Amino acid sequence: MKRLFIITLLTALLSILMASCGRVSGGKVGLDDSNELYDSLSSYYKLARRYQTEGKVNLAIINYKKCVQADATTEQEQLSIQPIVIDAMLQMFNVYQTIGSPKNCVDTFNEIRTRPTQTIAKFCMRDVNVIYAYSLFFLDGHEQEAKHIVINNLKRPLQGEKKCEDVNGKPRDLQSERLFRDYSFAAAICYSDPMHYNDVVRWCQRAIACSKNLENVRGTQYIVSLLSNLYLKHGRLLDAITLAEEAINNSTAQHDTLSSVNSYNALVRIFLDYGLAQQANQRATEAVRLAASLGNTNPMIAIQSYLLKCRSDFEIGHKKHAIKWLKKADDLAQMLPYTNGMCDVDFYRGVIFSQSSDSAELVKSVSLLKKVTKGAPLNTQVKAYYYMAKAFDRQRNNAQCEVALDSMYSLAHSADPPIHVRGAGKFAVNYYYSRGNYPMVARYAIEMQKENDLYHSSAIMQQISEDMMREKLLSEQTKTESISYRHNTMFAVVVGVFVLLIVALILYIINNHENFSQRMKSVKSEYEEEIRRKQETIQTLQSSHDDTASSHELLLLAEELTVDKNVTLFNNLFSHLYPNFDSHLAEAIPGLGKREVLVCKLILLDFTSQQISSSLGIASRSINIYRYRIRQKMNDKDHSLESCLKSLV
Repeated sequence: MKRLFIITLLTALLSILMASCGRVSGGKVGLDDSNELYDSLSSYYKLARRYQTEGKVNLAIINYKKCVQADATTEQEQLSIQPIVIDAMLQMFNVYQTIGSPKNCVDTFNEIRTRPTQTIAKFCMRDVNVIYAYSLFFLDGHEQEAKHIVINNLKRPLQGEKKCEDVNGKPRDLQSERLFRDYSFAAAICYSDPMHYNDVVRWCQRAIACSKNLENVRGTQYIVSLLSNLYLKHGRLLDAITLAEEAINNSTAQHDTLSSVNSYNALVRIFLDYGLAQQANQRATEAVRLAASLGNTNPMIAIQSYLLKCRSDFEIGHKKHAIKWLKKADDLAQMLPYTNGMCDVDFYRGVIFSQSSDSAELVKSVSLLKKVTKGAPLNTQVKAYYYMAKAFDRQRNNAQCEVALDSMYSLAHSADPPIHVRGAGKFAVNYYYSRGNYPMVARYAIEMQKENDLYHSSAIMQQISEDMMREKLLSEQTKTESISYRHNTMFAVVVGVFVLLIVALILYIINNHENFSQRMKSVKSEYEEEIRRKQETIQTLQSSHDDTASSHELLLLAEELTVDKNVTLFNNLFSHLYPNFDSHLAEAIPGLGKREVLVCKLILLDFTSQQISSSLGIASRSINIYRYRIRQKMNDKDHSLESCLKSLV
């Protein structure tokens, strides 16, 4: 999905850059209209543009190639045709990507760079190499080569004209256009590489500066969206939101629908990634309204809007609406290569069906997700296997569930670094633990720990985001409240930094352990010790009860209480094991709410605050607030909350 976002964003951005290329340049070197070579190439270029607009892509490519392959003998003539050659290469690249022919695109530009004309060799080698690198980026398995080429060629100076005039005599800043293209392509290619994070930020900032010099409002908005998502990826939430909102305001002021859609999409992604589904849905509604007005002119961008609306609707419980938006994305994706949209449509439909209780939908989920594993990017394939395993589990097909989990694990660890899917490790641990397969429990316990380390900071940042949005939406609050908000936010940031440092230390220790088998044994031992401790607690509290199977089930249910069904089952089983607890609790601590009662039960089971936070899906500091409120309601304030609760069994 993220790779698709990058490709979608830069392809759309490229189309904007191309719009200016439609004005064939010249005139700077003092040639008059009698220059036969210039006039000839200008005619070929205009004809290619017409064919491209009419959808006659093969004829367009033929005429663009005539422009690129043309050569001149004198430096004056070479400079005169340089803008046409550059524009023709960009447009030809755009055509190849539009028709979904990345391999032909790579082959064409490799031929140009390895057998360049004199004009290209002298004045356009940086241009052709950067475009070639970006064409490689669209071809799976060539990302490292693309990075190497683009980074090396950014060190080359731009040769040739800096300024020129278009055919209407209007000044054209050719250098800024080329720099904008190069920095944008480099940022897209290296976007997902954490080693180049600072480089990508710098390139985005330079591209924004170039686009402003060009008065390219739309181009500015697209790069702002890219940078906003990069900030988000690295935890710079405030910077990301600020950039996204700035992009929305600027594009709205310019009445630029396409930029507005992309800006809204960027903000929707932010809200979804931080669990703010309601806010995401509001912005997604506006995004799809605007996307509908684009028609079929920008299908990849519209598909992204529909998929984001689908995701936000599903997360707030509107399954039927989510499926409706999937259908809209499906209709548009039919005209594009599978990896440019349809694979994401199939993935989201498969995810929705995997959580169904309907047997037919579960079968459909497996079918769709299997298809995704054969054509989607690696990250999406790993997720597809995870949801496929969940679908098989609902079908009670243990054999296929375990095959899917094994495929997920193998594929995830084929990447460097390994891919971690939120919730996958926990699902696998619970699955294998319930079946007594402790070696597999030990394997996935490691994965669960890494997932927790990876996503723990996300909960903290979500709280910051909620606080920040609350301040934005309730700006009429008093100054005192505003100061309190800033203090709370600063506290959360400090805590977040501390947690991230701890996480980094844990990951360092894990990754540098001498023996992998010893790590598995250690994790298995720790995991089993925790289970044993909780079981002992339950057995001690039960007194006359000795239902081991029920205690196991109770612990498993207690791990995930964000699902209403699990809460009901947990309470029923808890009442079976501790029939007097609820009535005794009401007497000892009157006036407790449902959530406070759940917290009390989890404390009784020896869950830590962090474990309770994970189980209920709320921030850790919220658990401390719950504990304080429960303690205030206790009749007996001479004893600890834990001892009080255990006395009620």
